[in-house]
Amino acid sequence: MIAQTSGADTGVLDLRNADFFADESIELIGDWEFYWNELLNPGEFGRVERRYEEFPQLWNDMDEIDNMVYASYRLIVLLPDSIPPLALSVPDMYSSYRLFANGEIISENGKVDSTKAEYIPKWKAKSSKSTMLKKYDYEKHKLLRHLENWSEKDISRILLPHPVLGKLSVREMMFFTIHHNDHHFKQLEEIESYEKSN
Repeated sequence: MIAQTSGADTGVLDLRNADFFADESIELIGDWEFYWNELLNPGEFGRVERRYEEFPQLWNDMDEIDNMVYASYRLIVLLPDSIPPLALSVPDMYSSYRLFANGEIISENGKVDSTKAEYIPKWKAKSSKSTMLKKYDYEKHKLLRHLENWSEKDISRILLPHPVLGKLSVREMMFFTIHHNDHHFKQLEEIESYEKSN
């Protein structure tokens, strides 16, 4: 999670001075490199002329719109040398796409193609296992770092709101969270055992 910045400028988003421990996510908005009627893979961007378009935007607003349209976007993100694990949240897209990071496909939907015969649109929500595990691990360590600075008295005195149980002390919330995770872990063990026996 990263505090919001002003957005990308001419295809570059500079996060080298971003606060990676803030409690906000960053939106990858701004001027991205844009290649109309081009389906480019990593390493191919230097061979065609680029322009910049605001991201995100509806293609309905573009002059070149036709029934069958396709394009490639590219954003260069500058990061500091040392960063915590990062996750990328992909919103619902009602079309096909391929998403690359550092030259590797990290998400895709349907089949991207320049012809109607080969193009396959698809809608599917995206939350990859590796992304969720990284996010879980990051949030767990962030919580532990905060709690290390609190006294025994503080974790019994400070109250937090719970949507169902009402106000709980930090200590009670910790016990609840530990029990809740343990409960679901046992459920997963039972499912795994059942799957292996059948």
